[in-house]
Amino acid sequence: MQNLRLFAAAVLIAGAAACATTPPVRDAREWEAYRGLLVPRPLVPFQAAGSALIDYRGERESGNIHLEGNAEQDFLLRLSAKIIGTTALELHFNERAMLVLDYSAETYFAGENSAHNRLRLFSIDMTPAEFLTTLTGRVPREAFERGGGTLNGGSSAEYRADGATYRFTLGADGLPTGWTKEAGGTTVFRVEYRAYMRAETAGAELRVPRKIRVYVDEARPRLVLGIREFRPWRDSERRIEFAVDPGSGLRFQPLDGDGGIPPAAR
Repeated sequence: MQNLRLFAAAVLIAGAAACATTPPVRDAREWEAYRGLLVPRPLVPFQAAGSALIDYRGERESGNIHLEGNAEQDFLLRLSAKIIGTTALELHFNERAMLVLDYSAETYFAGENSAHNRLRLFSIDMTPAEFLTTLTGRVPREAFERGGGTLNGGSSAEYRADGATYRFTLGADGLPTGWTKEAGGTTVFRVEYRAYMRAETAGAELRVPRKIRVYVDEARPRLVLGIREFRPWRDSERRIEFAVDPGSGLRFQPLDGDGGIPPAAR
């Protein structure tokens, strides 16, 4: 538990040093820059709700979800039972760390947000930035241009980052119908958008994905999201914590090999 407290403190300190909070978009004219694939900055903070089917530790979990992302790009995903509404699984993550609270099994996992841990827990090597693109269908223009991005006749786009290539198929409205992450000559995962919806933006039009499927292979999707509500730039934005309540009764469940707590926190 001492290691966990040190880990949580390190994450909170790092979060405080992350990118500064940017002012919310309030003017309808500002929303014009968010209608297509490329946006001036990530579409955070936000709150969203819907349903999900998730691979977790080799099992399929489904239920209602609540999603949050703050200006520092810390994210929360809460999965609840559809009938009785009790929380079954809660995931807190950012570029550095992840915390998974498994209330059904009365366990938790805390560790680095590494490719190894993502694959062992969720069967998808998806970074937080890629999760945000998956959820919103948007790419920050700065990342696109830095990665040599190209828009090909309005029907496709691609760019490179961290050794991977991202390829987008675009619809007539300029928003993606799907995209892939490729590395080392293979597809890491593929995102498919089956429908879009209008988000709440105080009168301005903003369309975001409503039906999302993520494939690692063609057998079945590893992640399915059905978004019913998406609210960007809420005034009620809150801090997303990376600490376990000492009175929760949850016990630490490590992965194979490494115990899960980052070396710097030991």
